[in-house]
Amino acid sequence: MKILVIGAGPAGLNCAYWASKEGHQVELYEMRKKLAYKPCGEAIFSEGFDFVPIKPTESKWALNYIDRAVIYYNGEELFETDTKPYYGWIVNKTLFLEDLMQQAINEGAKVFLNQKLEKIEEEKYDLIVDAAGYISTFARRKGLDYSNYKLAPALRGYGKTNKIREDTLYIDFFGSGYVWIFPYGKGYVNYGVGGHSASKSFYFERMQRFLKKFEIEPLGKIEGAAFPANGPLRQLRIGKVVVAGDSAGMVMPSSGEGIRFALFAGKNCFKENYEEIFWTKYGERLIVGKKILSFWLKLSDKEIIKTVKTLKPLTLIEAFIEGKKPSIWEGLKLISEPSIIQKALTSVYI
Repeated sequence: MKILVIGAGPAGLNCAYWASKEGHQVELYEMRKKLAYKPCGEAIFSEGFDFVPIKPTESKWALNYIDRAVIYYNGEELFETDTKPYYGWIVNKTLFLEDLMQQAINEGAKVFLNQKLEKIEEEKYDLIVDAAGYISTFARRKGLDYSNYKLAPALRGYGKTNKIREDTLYIDFFGSGYVWIFPYGKGYVNYGVGGHSASKSFYFERMQRFLKKFEIEPLGKIEGAAFPANGPLRQLRIGKVVVAGDSAGMVMPSSGEGIRFALFAGKNCFKENYEEIFWTKYGERLIVGKKILSFWLKLSDKEIIKTVKTLKPLTLIEAFIEGKKPSIWEGLKLISEPSIIQKALTSVYI
């Protein structure tokens, strides 16, 4: 097949690599000169590296191995935990994507940066992959249903401190969002805030409050972006157009993680049974993540603290990161809290 890929993010570049490796002719166009334009936490769980030809232990882009987390709520530490088996890496996303791009080029893909496609000669291609991110309009102009596609705001910056550990994620939840501080190597940090309501000034204030706790010195400007927050599109193909990554809403709503799912989609989006492959592996889990987010947003501050302190850390990690419903037996620990049980039943289980 002759394949056109729009966008040089994780999904687009991984598609370019695997499709080229399997003998397809691939042209990839990216409107920007620099890769990794979208600000994010730059965290990739270990499973994500199963989908790419490049590995963290053999790279210059892997900055920190992560297997611990400290969880806060409104600035109060609730617990610290080992995250295994859900460990991963903080990466320099720009270098990661540059490495992946070179691998695609080595396999024969033609990559064009700083070139915006004003008009696509669709008849030239057997398949068009829309992987242009949350700003994409191509697939929706072709008729794909985006009526349930929703975005949430995020801010991201970099800083420096000697008050955090290099193997640990620091996350401060509040009612409608969360602040993150991720180690970025040699005393540097990637920090940010994302959420589902309230104003930009409110998020900025919550972020600054958490940064102050760790004496973080901001470096450079804070950048803003958005991320899909309502689960994946039900339909991933229309005619000879498919969508992958943020273009398809492939972000875990309960955590904001997206790179792993984009890489998986990129590896499979040129295959005939792409939709079945994605929904079998991740689609339903992302829908559960949406339900878990809905449950979380209904809780009061008191109910959130009670839930977090009652359930096992691994249960919470699997719920927020993997979209896994807590077992009924685990939920029974909250039997003395009928309001929480009712909200969980109506949001997640029914």
